[in-house]
Amino acid sequence: MLLLARPLFWLLSLLWLKPCGGGPMVNENGAFPDAGLDILRILAPPPREDRAKVSHYASGLVGCPRKDYFRWTAAPISNPRSESSKKKMEAGVLAHDMFSMRLHRHFDRHGEVTSNIAVELVDSRLEYPIHGYIDDQVDLQGVVHVVEYKSTQYRTTDRALEAPLDSGLLQLWAYMRAKPANHHYLVYEDRGSKLGVSYEVTEKDEQLFWRKNSTTLWTPVDLSWEAMIKKLVMIEKAVGSEEAPDRLDPVTNERYVAYLSKDGNKIQQTKTVDGETFRTHWMCMGYCEYRDHCWLGMNAAQAEEAEAARVEARAVIKKRGGKAIEAEDGKLSFDPGKVQEA
Repeated sequence: MLLLARPLFWLLSLLWLKPCGGGPMVNENGAFPDAGLDILRILAPPPREDRAKVSHYASGLVGCPRKDYFRWTAAPISNPRSESSKKKMEAGVLAHDMFSMRLHRHFDRHGEVTSNIAVELVDSRLEYPIHGYIDDQVDLQGVVHVVEYKSTQYRTTDRALEAPLDSGLLQLWAYMRAKPANHHYLVYEDRGSKLGVSYEVTEKDEQLFWRKNSTTLWTPVDLSWEAMIKKLVMIEKAVGSEEAPDRLDPVTNERYVAYLSKDGNKIQQTKTVDGETFRTHWMCMGYCEYRDHCWLGMNAAQAEEAEAARVEARAVIKKRGGKAIEAEDGKLSFDPGKVQEA
C-alpha cells in the first residue's frame, strides 16, 4: 500500500499543491476555477533563465570547454532546445522515476532506498565546487550501494552496452569522492526496449576501474582525475579573463569541430577538402545551445585561426600516411588502411 501511496502523492502534489511553469491554479480570491484543468500547461517546466553558474556540474565534466564557458558567463542561448529535445529529457527523468520505484519495490523490505541526494565536492585548486545529485542510494544493513542511472536510445544504447561512457564514469567518480560508499554502479537502460546493463565502478590508487554485471574481471579506465581538475581550472581562468577557451576537451582529447558554408553563415554537416570528407561534431551540428553564437559569431581573426588549426590537423594526418575519419560521435580517428597517394 505504501508503494502505491508514494507515486500517488507525488502526482497529486504536481497537479494540486505545486503548480510549475503554467502559473497559479487559483484565482485572485483563492478559489479553484470551475473549468477543467489545463494539465499540460500546469505541468510545463518554468522558462529557463540565462544565469551564470555557481558550481561545476558533475554531469557535465566531459564535453566542450567553450560550451561550459558560455554557461558560466550566462551567454545568450542562440539555439534553444527543440520541443522534441525537451520531450526526450522529460522521458529520461520519468525513466529514472520508474527505475527508483523499482528499487523501492525490491529493496524497501531489506533496507533503505534514498533518491536525488545532493552532494558537493570541494577541491583546493578550484574556486567553485563540483555539485551534483546522486540518483539512488541503497543501504542494505550498513552496506551502501550508490547507483547512477542513465536512460538511452539508439546508438547510445549500442555504445553503452559495450562499455560505460566517459561522461557517466566521471560523474560517478565525482560522487565516489564526494560521498564514499561500499559499491558504486553505473546503470544504462534503453527507454524503448528496456534492454540494459549494469557496471560496477571502483577506484584504486587514483585509477578508475569498471566491471560488467559484477563479473570478476576489472577493466582500467583511460581517464585522469587530475586532467579533469586541470580542465576545470582552465575554464575558471577563462571566465576570469573573459577569453573563450579552446574547443578541445583535455580529459578525453575530443575536439569539437564545425565546418561552415562558403559564406560563413551556416554550419554544414560535412565538408570536403582535397577529396576528403570531414564531419561536423554532432554536438556542434544540432545539440549545443550555443553553436551559432560559438561558430557564426566569430570575427575574421578568430575564423582564420580556427581554419588554420584544422589545416594543421589535416597536415599531421597526411604526414602519418593515413586518412582522417570522423565518426558520428565526432571523434577523429586514424585509419591506416586508407593510405593516401603520394
